[in-house]
Amino acid sequence: MFLAVSRPYSSPNDYRSRLRTTLAGNYCRHRDTSRKFLPKTAISLARPAKKSLGSHIQMARAEKGMSQRQLALVTGTSRSYLWRIESGTADVGIDVLCRIARALDVEVADLIDF
Repeated sequence: MFLAVSRPYSSPNDYRSRLRTTLAGNYCRHRDTSRKFLPKTAISLARPAKKSLGSHIQMARAEKGMSQRQLALVTGTSRSYLWRIESGTADVGIDVLCRIARALDVEVADLIDF
């Protein structure tokens, strides 16, 4: 049995350039400097959904008369994370979404556009 041994990369830049040429433009660099690559279509489809979810949470919070800090305390999240959810820049787990809906006395389905 023959095992192919690849030569280690000489630098991180060498790795990144080879990876970029391998992916051939179907993927784009993630916003931060980590080595995460996301499909362009996934990014463009997720933004409107996140913004819609955030605006629904913000409207429900305003109707309830709660501040971001109060909602963050009730749900066990930080105020900055809640702000990122409302602005549509953060990913929301189903457990956090359920806690937010429970704190606002709304159904999860009312917060999400289908």
